[in-house]
Amino acid sequence: MARTRVIASNQRGLTLIELLAVLVILSIIAAIAIPSISNIIENSRIKAEKSNALIILSTADLYFVENPSRDGYTNSVGVPTLIKEGYLDGEGLGNNSLWVADFQPSWICGDAYTGKNRVKFKKATAEMIRTSGTELVVGTEQCGDMAE
Repeated sequence: MARTRVIASNQRGLTLIELLAVLVILSIIAAIAIPSISNIIENSRIKAEKSNALIILSTADLYFVENPSRDGYTNSVGVPTLIKEGYLDGEGLGNNSLWVADFQPSWICGDAYTGKNRVKFKKATAEMIRTSGTELVVGTEQCGDMAE
């Protein structure tokens, strides 16, 4: 009986080789997981900017109903005006370069920034935005005074 206690007391922990093997395995897992997670986060940011654009489109439509064009020209409105007039609170909208034109259906133009990427809206309707997935350019037509 004394002999088994001696053997058990000699096997207390992990060897240095075993610890290094565990660290190598964890490093490999981290090297694979971190880029994947950052891509998921960036795709979520792109989708969030597109959701913001949909909110801006809906809000601009309400603005156009309450402020119709009186001179026969197409009405348009930018994010700063929507914020100033109380249609948007401005929280989380980031860039104020987006503007909406009152066509049927309304479309949005401008850029939204996610940190890494720029989402470009080129006469993008709500339907175009909803079906664009994580594409960085939505729409095909150049907007008025927007430079590439």
